[in-house]
Amino acid sequence: MGKEFKNIEDLFKSKFEDYQVQPSEQLWGNINSKLKIQRFLNSGLLKYIGFSVIAAIVALTIQFNGNNIAQDTSEKEISQKSIIVKNSFVKKENNN
Repeated sequence: MGKEFKNIEDLFKSKFEDYQVQPSEQLWGNINSKLKIQRFLNSGLLKYIGFSVIAAIVALTIQFNGNNIAQDTSEKEISQKSIIVKNSFVKKENNN
């Protein structure tokens, strides 16, 4: 029985050896567009875009937090200086 299937397999191989089917233009267009999408996704360009976006977000976060820290520091310095000035003014008034 295995030999019969082997002969059938050989028969199909010999009959369909040079057989080719030409796909329609629409089918080939669909296949080609899917291949283009797959090539784009596998290209690594998508990874670089993702890493660039993440790096930009991190940089902007650091920039804005740095500005807030600097602003908070300068506000604290100003309030400390104003307290010093007020204290020195109060001391002068008390001495007079």
